[in-house]
Amino acid sequence: IVQSIDRRNRKQTIGNANMLTSLTSGLVLEVSFNIIYLLVVWDLVFAMWRRKDRVITVNRQVALSFVRAFTVLALGDSFHLGFRVWVYVYAYIYGSNKNFNLAIEQRWIIFDHKIGLVGLGGLATAVTITFFYMVIFQYDDI
Repeated sequence: IVQSIDRRNRKQTIGNANMLTSLTSGLVLEVSFNIIYLLVVWDLVFAMWRRKDRVITVNRQVALSFVRAFTVLALGDSFHLGFRVWVYVYAYIYGSNKNFNLAIEQRWIIFDHKIGLVGLGGLATAVTITFFYMVIFQYDDI
């Protein structure tokens, strides 16, 4: 009886280690992708801003609108993905699935409502992507 219990515990421990390794590698990939994506988007915004004077005068207003649209997009994504990265890194540093769930469920009180950081970031992206498309679609003849 003692041997069978010991074997079950060993299998469960190995299963938990495999799950944690899989979870960790997935988090590393997602956090890396999010950071690289944000760096690329902000690099595009700064490049567009630096080069706006190279655009011919006729198209300068359109170019400035695109810079504004991509700035809004980058801001919204920075909140959304930034909060996700923060939550994942926080959970990884404190090292358990329990802490991971606590980090994701962490709430801020805004206007007397409890709002999670990841949800707040998703809301920021939803609002800013709406403005992004409004700016882009005002030039539907491009």
